[in-house]
Amino acid sequence: MNAQIHKDLVIRPSECQPQFNRQLVETFLIKAHAQESIALDSFVCTDPDCWGFPEFNPRTLGEYQGYFAFLADVFAESEFNIEQSIAEGTQVLVRFSLKGIHREEFMGLTATHGELKFSATQLFKHNNVSRFKIRN
Repeated sequence: MNAQIHKDLVIRPSECQPQFNRQLVETFLIKAHAQESIALDSFVCTDPDCWGFPEFNPRTLGEYQGYFAFLADVFAESEFNIEQSIAEGTQVLVRFSLKGIHREEFMGLTATHGELKFSATQLFKHNNVSRFKIRN
């Protein structure tokens, strides 16, 4: 049995239960929004199925990583908050908010250099040991 090792998680196929999936998604989102160096491919499948994202829908791992860099550019001094997460079977639904100083155009809104809060809901669908498909 293969295990994928993360900084603070060990993922084994037998452990893929809803609560474990929820913890995995939350860890991924917190690290990605904090711009921590993570191995994105150990969390997300090689061909992410993303749709409904603001600005563009990432189609590759590189584009998905670029999406987080884009959000970091738009929201200076950002605060990421998971407001609610629900896990059932192979799916995790996360409602989150991102708040920061609005430095660049976002969703058609010209940079205001004031505080902007963005809220969204994402559905992560587990498709193997530690990879997820994402719907926004």
